[in-house]
Amino acid sequence: QRQPRGDPQKAMLAAYLAKGGRLLLSTDHFSAIDPNWAVQNLHASFYAARATRSGRIVGKRHYQLLLTPNEEQLFTCTPEGLKIAEGAAVMATYRDMRCPAAVGFKGPKNKTLVFGFPLEAVTDFDKIYTSSIQWLNEQ
Repeated sequence: QRQPRGDPQKAMLAAYLAKGGRLLLSTDHFSAIDPNWAVQNLHASFYAARATRSGRIVGKRHYQLLLTPNEEQLFTCTPEGLKIAEGAAVMATYRDMRCPAAVGFKGPKNKTLVFGFPLEAVTDFDKIYTSSIQWLNEQ
């Protein structure tokens, strides 16, 4: 839930990505990130607040996002929709609102995978996390 807000943090992440870094970011506060920096480095931008009512996410696999307090695990009441930047791809979509829930980018060296919700709020966290790490590690 910590976004790259300060200039030193943003500069370090940009340098890491420029050298071939790989980054997984999952947050329901993507709108708090500087939009120009996000487009340039994460290849995504903020599109919509509360981007799903059902919490259903579709991509290669289907997932359920928890949107209300519960006794089992983390939830999110503010999942955000994302917009892809040039060269990026939609990796998952909110089924009901049909806007991107996850955006992936494969550069010549670096890779980024950005989710508009915390992965920990998905009922099948282990599968979505494992799948994300596998995608980031693919050549």
